[in-house]
Amino acid sequence: MTSGVVPASDWALAGAVQWIGDHAESLLAPDANGHPAWRRHGIAPLFLETVRTARPTLVSADVATALDARCREIARENLRRTGALLEVLAACARADVGVLTFKGPTLGVLAYGDLARRDFADIDILVAARDAVAAWDCLLALGYVPRPSLTAAQRSVHTRAGHEHTFVHAVTRVAVELHWALLPRVLATLMDEHPVWRRTRRCDIGGTRVLTLGVPDLVLFLAIHGAKHAWWRLAWIADFAHLIARERSVDWGALIATARDRGADRILLLALALATDMAPECRPEGAVRARLASREVRRLADVVWGHWLCQPPDPARPEHRAFQLAALARFRDRARYLARWVSNPTTLDFAALDLPPRARGLYYALRPLRLVRDRCRRRQH
Repeated sequence: MTSGVVPASDWALAGAVQWIGDHAESLLAPDANGHPAWRRHGIAPLFLETVRTARPTLVSADVATALDARCREIARENLRRTGALLEVLAACARADVGVLTFKGPTLGVLAYGDLARRDFADIDILVAARDAVAAWDCLLALGYVPRPSLTAAQRSVHTRAGHEHTFVHAVTRVAVELHWALLPRVLATLMDEHPVWRRTRRCDIGGTRVLTLGVPDLVLFLAIHGAKHAWWRLAWIADFAHLIARERSVDWGALIATARDRGADRILLLALALATDMAPECRPEGAVRARLASREVRRLADVVWGHWLCQPPDPARPEHRAFQLAALARFRDRARYLARWVSNPTTLDFAALDLPPRARGLYYALRPLRLVRDRCRRRQH
């Protein structure tokens, strides 16, 4: 851990506990599958902490028992996934592939002081683009199966045009997301990834020191990741709030200036606004604090609190794309985003058609046609 870190015992922010207590009714409401909203939002550990420390009469004994059971399940699954992560890192090291891990267990430790206190479904690893194929082969050798499966030709194009691929272990069912870039091509200009490898930090996971993102890079990445998904999951907001509360060394003025140069300042301010809405003690002072109240940032934050958290957005619907565009402050960034979204093929495009090597460029031409086809199908339904 770096200096300036808040003790792990203080992981449950008073403001977050208060926010959960105030919104308990909606968080307890079942979704279409009959699951309570707190489960979909991935905040079972934080909800349980709220019940135990501040609001013991908030829920019935049955709900408290269900929360406790879910948190125990999360702890077991996180330990299993962490063991799988260490196995993957060891295999990559033997193959001389440099790897850093982010989100998953490292974010649990950095933001909450304990990997069991964060509900995560997979493990994320980042390799240099030149090592993507070697890392892919390492996962295959360990028994992981790519989802979807790609031919050698499709994989070659995907590792140039894409940024990640999902693998699921054939036996344990542990999911690994292999990244050779932190962000998809449509958002790649928002963060300079080249210096990331020079600003890594060490994090102790299960007695093993692993590489992860430096604090400023992690803060900016989490902000962009949340905006990419329209912040529809409370856990992402809680992660951001807990991380910036524990890490006191963030120079917000400098980080916002860096984000502004890349066109990501509104995205970063939105993340900070959401975090301080949940936990006011995270709110910075001075000019940064004033910017959180800007009309554009508040409008986006109100959309998150008023809509997405009640009903998750469908990434295929125009409203989701409109939110992402509104999070970009500059016209040129919005234009670049749209151009790349229309033209840059994704995993679905590669998996849909296996083109011969000489025709790989057609993936870029077929991408707009697939978007039109999918749009027409949705309108028919």
